[in-house]
Amino acid sequence: MKAVNIYVFIFFNIFTIRAGEIQKGSWYSKIQNYFELQKKYFTSSPTQSPVTVEEWYNAAKNRAPAVKAPQPLVAYSVFINYLDRYIALQKEFLNTMPWIDQKINLSNTVLNDDVYMQPFVLKCATTAPNNVYFFGDTHGDIQALSGSLYKLYQDNIIDNNFKIKNPEHLFFFLGDLTDRGEHGPDALTVLFKFATKNPGQVFLIRGNHEDLSMIEKYGFKDQLDEFQKNNASHMSTAQMWYKILQTFNPKAKSPALTKIIQFFNLLPAAAFVGCNNTYIQCCHGGFEPSYNPKRLLEDTHPLCLQALSQKPNMEIEPTSLGFIWNDFSINNTQTFFNARRGVGLDIGRALVEDTLKKYSDGPYKVKAIIRGHQHNSSMPGLFYPENSGVYSLWNGKVFTTIGTGIYTKAPAFIKLELHKNFDQWQLTANNFYKHAWHTRQGLLKDWQNIKD
Repeated sequence: MKAVNIYVFIFFNIFTIRAGEIQKGSWYSKIQNYFELQKKYFTSSPTQSPVTVEEWYNAAKNRAPAVKAPQPLVAYSVFINYLDRYIALQKEFLNTMPWIDQKINLSNTVLNDDVYMQPFVLKCATTAPNNVYFFGDTHGDIQALSGSLYKLYQDNIIDNNFKIKNPEHLFFFLGDLTDRGEHGPDALTVLFKFATKNPGQVFLIRGNHEDLSMIEKYGFKDQLDEFQKNNASHMSTAQMWYKILQTFNPKAKSPALTKIIQFFNLLPAAAFVGCNNTYIQCCHGGFEPSYNPKRLLEDTHPLCLQALSQKPNMEIEPTSLGFIWNDFSINNTQTFFNARRGVGLDIGRALVEDTLKKYSDGPYKVKAIIRGHQHNSSMPGLFYPENSGVYSLWNGKVFTTIGTGIYTKAPAFIKLELHKNFDQWQLTANNFYKHAWHTRQGLLKDWQNIKD
C-alpha cells in the first residue's frame, strides 16, 4: 500500500503537460529516477528470470509460439510486480492527462472488474523529425517479441535494459497481446517492462482479445491459472482467500485475473499519432463509424484523451466497437456486416475514403490507418512471401501488420519516419524471414500515393 501511495504522490507532481509542449526534460527524468529507487521492490525475484533484452532473446529462442513450455521464463512474482507497476503507471497517466469534454469514470473502470469497458482514444502529437514504431498482434509469442526488441537493440534504438535511447521515439503495440500463443505471461512481462521503463513513449492498445470472454476461450486464462497454481509458494493472502472462495464459487476470479481485467480496461481503443496537424490512426481493428476525432485533433495539448461514449458512465461491450473488431474487405467497395466473425463490419474502400475525408475536415489531416487483427484468409496478401507481416490496401490508406510468427512465419513491425513536411514521411517494414531480418522498401510506393 505504501508503494501505491508513493506512486500517486510522485506522478501527481511530475506529469506536467502544457498546451503545445510536452515537458519531457522534467518528468521523464524524474520518473526514471523514481523507478531506480524502487528497483529493489520491482526486481525482488528469483535470479533465473531474464532481465535484459539480450537475456530475454536468448531464453526465448527455442520457445516456439504454439508449443507449450514446461513453465514460463519469468517468475510469477516478477510477472505480478510488473503487472502492478503497469496498472499504477496507466492509472496515473489517465488521471493526469487532459481529457476532451469529460473523462471516463476511472474508479468504476479500475475497481469493478465486471464492467464491460469505457472506451477512450489517445492523441499523440510529437515533434519532427521523429520515428514511430508499430507492432501488430503479439498473441503470446515471446520468441517473436523478444526477437523484435533484440533487433532494435542491435540497431541502437534501445539499450540492453529496455530503455529507448531517443526520448522522442514512440512505440505502439496494437492489441491482441496474448491468446493463441503459449507464452502469454512472458510476453506481457516484457511489454510491461518496456512500457514502464519508457513512460509516455510506449503505448499498449486494446484489441479484441483484451477481453475476459476471449481469454477464457483462446488460452490465456488457462495459462494464468496454471501459472498461479504452480507458484503456490508465492501465494499472497488474497490468493489464499481466493482458493477458499473458489471452493464455494468455481466462477470466482483469481487476484491475478482481476488485475488482468483492470489492465484491459485501462487501455486506449485507438490512437492518433503524428505531427504538424498530420496524423495516422492506429488501432487493432478498423474505423469506428460513429466517432469523429475533430475535437481531439483540434485540442492544443500534444497528449490528450477523449471518451467515446456520450455519457461519462456509459459502458460499452467490446464487441460493439469498430476500433477493436472491424475488418477491411479487399474485394468490395461497399461495407457489409462481418459474417465471417459474426460481429463488426467488413469495411469497403468507399467507407475508408469517406472516413479519411471526414476525419480531415479542418486544419488537420488523417492520412491512413495502421492496424493488426486480420491475420486470416480474408487478408491473403498478408501471407505472400513478398508481403510477409505487412500488407497495404488502396494505395497505402490501410496498413495491416502482424507481430507474431504463428501465422505468417515472418513476424514484422513498421517504422514510420515523421518530418515537418508530409511529402518527406517514410514508411518501411522490417520482417524476420528465414532466420534473418529484412527491410522492405516496396511500401514506399504505396505511401507516396497518399501524399496528394
